[in-house]
Amino acid sequence: MPYDLLTIGHSNLQAERFMALLTSAGVTAVADVRSVPFSRWCPWFSGKALAERLPASASPISRWATPSAAARAMRRFIAMGLPTTRPWPRDRNFAAGLARVIDASARQRVCLLCAEREPLDCHRCLLVGRALCERGLTLGHIRPDGTIEPHAATE
Repeated sequence: MPYDLLTIGHSNLQAERFMALLTSAGVTAVADVRSVPFSRWCPWFSGKALAERLPASASPISRWATPSAAARAMRRFIAMGLPTTRPWPRDRNFAAGLARVIDASARQRVCLLCAEREPLDCHRCLLVGRALCERGLTLGHIRPDGTIEPHAATE
């Protein structure tokens, strides 16, 4: 199934495995949607270190991201089991970020990056993914075993 966009959660993957997953999926640009592009446990996923690992042919990581406050609030809502569908998709900054990702996806194979392994535990799926699907894009989630799970199946 062709996908307009992909997502991936780095979790605790080794850097080489992570890069292999991106390569095998044909990713040419990574959009970091973490509210803080830093990993204490896996420093190779911190913003600058990760950007240096991307091949020269790939676009640099861009932090288009949802507003940091929205991402943090989203994680709290998920942890508490509360609804995660609104009000963030109406936020002007969020909409502008989506527009940049949609525009980039017309020219490149974009992958949204976050830390959570499981898409259903992460705002990249529950917030960003849903908003992109509402705009008619098809999403696939790159799983640690290299398979790509359709967003509809994830939901």
